Amino acid sequence: MISRNLRHLRLFAAVADLKSLTLTSEKWHISQPAVTQAINKLESEAGGALFERSRHGFFLTPRGEVLLRRVEAAFGLLDSVLGEISPR
Repeated sequence: MISRNLRHLRLFAAVADLKSLTLTSEKWHISQPAVTQAINKLESEAGGALFERSRHGFFLTPRGEVLLRRVEAAFGLLDSVLGEISPR
């Protein structure tokens, strides 16, 4: 079962978009080790790698592509509702 930690899922989506742990940590104002830990935990829970790592960046595996579609769909629904509850 994949984590119910929304922050980990947002970080996963950010790494998929930015292709970098460092850029994700800078964008979200958290440490790079915290991003690494979140990705590692998600990969452990998903039963395999979500990213292929190379010197050119992080690229989604087929498993990662499936998760990203689900995460984007979920946040597409959640974000509008959360915005109504707590607009910032």
